[in-house]
Amino acid sequence: VGRVWSRVRAWMSLVLVAGMAACGGGGGSDSPSASVSVSRSEIRLADSYEDRQNPATEVLTVNVSGHGIAGVGLAYDPAYPVADWVGAGITGTASPYTVTIGLSGWAPVGEHTAHLLVGAVDEKGNTLDAETLTVQYKVMARLRVNEPALSFEGVNGATPPGVQSLTVGATGLNWTATPRHSWIHLSDTSGTDGTQIGVSVDD
Repeated sequence: VGRVWSRVRAWMSLVLVAGMAACGGGGGSDSPSASVSVSRSEIRLADSYEDRQNPATEVLTVNVSGHGIAGVGLAYDPAYPVADWVGAGITGTASPYTVTIGLSGWAPVGEHTAHLLVGAVDEKGNTLDAETLTVQYKVMARLRVNEPALSFEGVNGATPPGVQSLTVGATGLNWTATPRHSWIHLSDTSGTDGTQIGVSVDD
C-alpha cells in the first residue's frame, strides 16, 4: 500500500533531508526517486494494565536512498482508522534515521493495532516511497475496589450494624468473592465489570 500512496496530507512527524537543494532534480533520469527500508516492520509495545500505561518506547532505524528527496516522515496509513493512542517521531538529518514509537495517550482495555507509514517525499510533498509499520499494544484490566477496608461497630446482642457497600471495578473481567469468616455476609459473590456489593456482619 505504501508504494501507491501518492501524497501525504498529514504527517505525524517530518524531518528535512540534509542537502535538499543539491538533491532536487528535473525530468528524465534526474526525476526524484527514493528507496525506503526499515529495520523492523512490526513493533509490539509492552503489555500494560489499564491504570498504569507506561510501556517502554521502541526504536527502529530507517534507511533512505535516492535523489530529489526533500523530507522523510511518518504518517497514519490512510487505509486504516487513525489510532490516536500511538505516538511516533522521527529524527535525523541524513540516512539512517531513527524512529521512536510509544504512547501518546491511554488506550482502553483490549488488543490494539496501529498502522503507520514511513516515507520519503519530494519538495512538492509527493511520496516517492513508503514502508508500512504495524504497532501492537495490549491493555489488561485490573481488579479493584473503592475501599481497602470496612469497619463495623456494634454491641453484642443488639441490632447488627448497617450494611456497607463496596464497588468492584473489573472492566471485562469476571470476579468472585468469598468471606474469610462465617460472620461476614456478601450480597453478591460474583459479577462482571463494575458491581456494588453489600457487606454485612452478624451481631
